[in-house]
Amino acid sequence: MRSRLTLRQLDNACGTHGSGQWSRYLRGMSSPTPEKLAIVEAIVPGTARCYESPMWNFIDPWTMGTLNPRAIYEWLDEPLKSIFCMPVPHHSFFWRTTRNMNAEANVLLETAKRYELPFDVVAGLLGLTHETVIHQDLQSFHSMTDVWADFFKSLGSDPKLDSGIWSALPQTLIEDFSGALEVIVKASGRNSHQTAP
Repeated sequence: MRSRLTLRQLDNACGTHGSGQWSRYLRGMSSPTPEKLAIVEAIVPGTARCYESPMWNFIDPWTMGTLNPRAIYEWLDEPLKSIFCMPVPHHSFFWRTTRNMNAEANVLLETAKRYELPFDVVAGLLGLTHETVIHQDLQSFHSMTDVWADFFKSLGSDPKLDSGIWSALPQTLIEDFSGALEVIVKASGRNSHQTAP
């Protein structure tokens, strides 16, 4: 997804001048038809991949613990996919590489610092967070809450993370997800950004 078009210019390019349609899509207020998605895919290749990402299910905090992160990890582009998934699974039940959440989160954050693969970075962070709940790993959940808080802060403070493809990230949904994690952490008796025991 490489384009220099603003959302207003995208509205114009798709024949929906002044409608704010793409801003509503970005906020999750409506969904494009397959025809509209095909138009945008022709203008900005890669759009359909991001729109069809499992990320949209995982970004709802109420789904934590109910979704298998395998779907999101297998959706990732390389080189990120190989961090989470074995190249050739030995068995359909055993597909995950050895878990090292701190190292995996750091790779995702370093990818963001290079301004690469924004939707994959968010998707990977979502997968890791969901995985902490599935494994009932409270310490790692606390760590991922800190990662989300730092990531969200960087989205608001780094101008490069608010331009180009990065500006297409659903920042309101990211803020809501990060905020929900903070609420859960506080309920567990730990203040945010406090070192987990």
